[in-house]
Amino acid sequence: MDSVFVNDPEGYRRVSLFVPGVPAPGGSKTAFPHAVTGRMIVVDACKRNPSWRRAIQIEAQRVYRNPPTTAPVSVTVTFVFDRPASHYRTGRNRDLLRQSAPANHAVKPDTTKLWRAAEDALTGLIWHDDAQITSQSAQKVYRSGSFPVPGMHLEATWWED
Repeated sequence: MDSVFVNDPEGYRRVSLFVPGVPAPGGSKTAFPHAVTGRMIVVDACKRNPSWRRAIQIEAQRVYRNPPTTAPVSVTVTFVFDRPASHYRTGRNRDLLRQSAPANHAVKPDTTKLWRAAEDALTGLIWHDDAQITSQSAQKVYRSGSFPVPGMHLEATWWED
């Protein structure tokens, strides 16, 4: 899937993004006191979160060069992950899934935190405020024929008056 921006003359707008990589969750924070000042420091619990958010922002800025919309937005997002080696057989059948391999990605990170990282990364770029998102659908899946590369597929749509 290529990233695109559709700007229909009738007011319909659509941004489709594909950001390759390993999706990282957002929202969880860790706090600790600074060794010298004693003041509390709050950092993302996931060390990959800042670089993942930056990758999302870079792709969004490449595709969408307009001011953030203030219209209500509908979003659909799919996070794609590689399967762990334990899902596959061994030896000459190493390319085949085990019968016991789960069909769905029902392990960490959770979908809500993945979406939170993407939503925060796109606030101020695609939409002005994440409160404008009136409809959202998020899922996480294992890499397959439909989704051959790990990363994030996102589609945001809205109508400009």
